[in-house]
Amino acid sequence: MNKCKTTYVLFMLLSLITFLSCSNSPSTITITPKDPTIAVATTQQFTATAHYSYIFGNTKTEDITSSVTWSSGTKTVATIDTKGLATGIANGTTTITATYESISASTNLVVGGTAIADVYVVGYSSDSTPTVWKNGVKTDLTTINEAAYSVYVSGTDVYVAGTRLNTTDIPAHFVPTVLKNGNITDLPVMGCDARAYSVFVSGTDVYVAGYYGDCATYIAAVWKNGVRTDLNLTGTDAMARSVFVNGTNVYVSGYYSPNDGSYNAVAAVWKNGVRTNLSVEDPLLGSAQANSVYVSGTDVYVAGYYNNGSNDIAAVWKIANGGAPTKTDLPDESLGAQANSVYVNGSDVYISGYYNNATSSMAAVWKITNGGVPIKTDLPDGLLGAQANSVYVNGSDLYVAGYYYDGSNNIAAIWKNGVKTDLTVTGSYAAANSVYVNLHY
Repeated sequence: MNKCKTTYVLFMLLSLITFLSCSNSPSTITITPKDPTIAVATTQQFTATAHYSYIFGNTKTEDITSSVTWSSGTKTVATIDTKGLATGIANGTTTITATYESISASTNLVVGGTAIADVYVVGYSSDSTPTVWKNGVKTDLTTINEAAYSVYVSGTDVYVAGTRLNTTDIPAHFVPTVLKNGNITDLPVMGCDARAYSVFVSGTDVYVAGYYGDCATYIAAVWKNGVRTDLNLTGTDAMARSVFVNGTNVYVSGYYSPNDGSYNAVAAVWKNGVRTNLSVEDPLLGSAQANSVYVSGTDVYVAGYYNNGSNDIAAVWKIANGGAPTKTDLPDESLGAQANSVYVNGSDVYISGYYNNATSSMAAVWKITNGGVPIKTDLPDGLLGAQANSVYVNGSDLYVAGYYYDGSNNIAAIWKNGVKTDLTVTGSYAAANSVYVNLHY
């Protein structure tokens, strides 16, 4: 063989090796979990993984949950969205399929049986110790030592957003953290005070909303898998209070202070980093705040409050199909009120918060059905003062987390359909900040 032929053969062999080593198509894909069972009206998150095989035995795996095409063989039994989240519709069995390029994988999903509801609550117990309660059983979160603000459960994993006091740095400062099954991860900040107020899990992605200080201003931020995105420019104070993910869209509610020297905050919601104001920039009015965001279909709901020049007014804003925000005031605001949390269940919108009467604050839940007039329900045992911090709906059951004053201390409590259960005992100073209900078998 002459030199030219030898070179050509070597070139072709190298080209073949390069092709086999750089192929972008997986050899197989797999779906997890395998053959799960759920109840009607509950959900199951599926994950798709691509498996690549290369020459010389090299392999690689990649999470392609958001890239595959998901389908349900029997949509009357269960549906599945583009992120791999299946919802049980009726008893039966359906085939869940994930397709990527020309490769498919399938698994069965059984819908039926009776689901067990585990109720998770986070807040703080006696001596302001950060705490998580599961079905009323308390576990202190000693690793975060300052506050636990939000809880989210995905499968068997429990996520908590909170704050710990870092005493190793000088000066000491608060650090935003997220816990997964008790294992703590600090979120990157600049070394000044920061907090994590809300956590949301979508597939394999973990989102946390909060703020950090650059030692001159407060910067509203959202972290995705620990990577921070700032929501406001330096020079203006802002805080992010709540995060909700719908498909590829990330919604964050909070507030910012305009550069007018008044320091009066403006309630706002950010969609993929683009801000929409919910209240007006007016230095003569008091501050406004957007405390909670919930997305249902193409509609965005935000709960919070604004100031009319005299009192704080509890309100819920709705942004329908990308339009302009419309505001609904919540009744009994004459002496001041605030809305802390919103949850949407079908055509019903639930908002928890409090309003002031002549002697104290009253914990309450407002319900709006089909865009009608808000109906307020006072939560019992709060005559000496109470606040409803979080609301969650599971089927026909309404859960509210908060606290009430017993004449000596604040008692952390949860109300289920209006019936109160104390999470702490008399003599403690405590509060429940967030509630999440997880269904399983």
